[in-house]
Amino acid sequence: MGEFIILYVEDEQWLMGGIVDALSVNYQVIPARNADQALALLESGQHKIDMIILDIMMPPGTRVRDEHHGRTTGVEFARIVLQERKLPIPIVCYTVVTDREVHNELTAIGVKAIVMKTEPPSELQKIIGKHLRRRPNTPES
Repeated sequence: MGEFIILYVEDEQWLMGGIVDALSVNYQVIPARNADQALALLESGQHKIDMIILDIMMPPGTRVRDEHHGRTTGVEFARIVLQERKLPIPIVCYTVVTDREVHNELTAIGVKAIVMKTEPPSELQKIIGKHLRRRPNTPES
């Protein structure tokens, strides 16, 4: 298990298990089954999260909702984390959503990368490594 901690937000449990197994070779991975649970984990301050891997299409929760019945719950979560809370945590979206408008919105919000779920886990690993290496060291609070 590596020194970096990744919060992986994914509602599809069959996919979460495989990705958590793949990422756990190099990183500590904390799974969250939905955006509400992920937000609660961030707010708890229990872990120093170094990166968030985020699904886009998830059921809306009680705190993280979207106007598209779950189609863009991950977009709203990213907006809350990066724009509203201004947390300096890189977000990589791991998704099946191909809609260019949604991708543009994620980029405008500040998401670092969008990786399609059709890509092999090695592609996700490469993107994670790229953005974790670039992250500046910040003092512990």
